[in-house]
Amino acid sequence: MDPYRSGYKTYVLISRREVKNKGDLDEFNIEWSIRQGFLRRTEQWETRVTHRTRRLKINVVFPKSRPPWRIIMTESNRQRSHHLGKDAQVELPDGRWLVAWETHKPRLYENYILQWKW
Repeated sequence: MDPYRSGYKTYVLISRREVKNKGDLDEFNIEWSIRQGFLRRTEQWETRVTHRTRRLKINVVFPKSRPPWRIIMTESNRQRSHHLGKDAQVELPDGRWLVAWETHKPRLYENYILQWKW
């Protein structure tokens, strides 16, 4: 794995050691830990799909002391947004809050923006 920054974005390059054939499946779980970040009243996490993907799942864990009160998922190229309800939020055993969103067959070159207010 080789992360690099270009402007305000971080790209993660993944090197696969073995040759893959059409139809082979891989699963990538990428985890970020951010401390002293997301300090504004409105924040967001953006994911851009640059390769054909069957399933995209975005999980954000919020601190116990700062649960989100409004969450919006935006597909920027389609200019479509929708509010995520309480069913997208789960309180974890340690008091933190997990927000989860998932889609199957995400659109190629689409930007999925999870935005929240706290």
